[in-house]
Amino acid sequence: MLLEAIATGKADAGVGMALRWLKALEQGFDVKLTAGTHGGCLNLLTAKDSPFGGLESLKGQTIGVTDMAGPDKNFFAILLKRHGIDPISDVQWKVYPADLLSVALDKREIAAISGSEPFSYRLLETGKYQLIASNMTGIMPTSAAACWG
Repeated sequence: MLLEAIATGKADAGVGMALRWLKALEQGFDVKLTAGTHGGCLNLLTAKDSPFGGLESLKGQTIGVTDMAGPDKNFFAILLKRHGIDPISDVQWKVYPADLLSVALDKREIAAISGSEPFSYRLLETGKYQLIASNMTGIMPTSAAACWG
């Protein structure tokens, strides 16, 4: 809705997740961005007993998301690419309602869940899932400011 409001002149500015704007910018959306990011709110999870322990292990697998244009999906697509995995041809992204992502993972319909706080934190707290990566993985902590409350 924010993109539409700016595009139609109903708003002059807005606050949102910069990674949500990638597709619109790619398609020529004319806007100036002032952006920042913080660490620790985007997580990629798998089941504790799964064989998927790192990003490289997800090649050829399906990752569950709630939104194909979501910031978490876009972030992990970038991170996969940095690890030599083509996020378009080497993995499949499948959309589920948030409350069914863990069910899909438990049934092994997907290998991993891409999500953001507090949703992904709540799943980790159940003890059934483990973190594969986050926006604090690899070079990310030294490339972005972290916000701690």
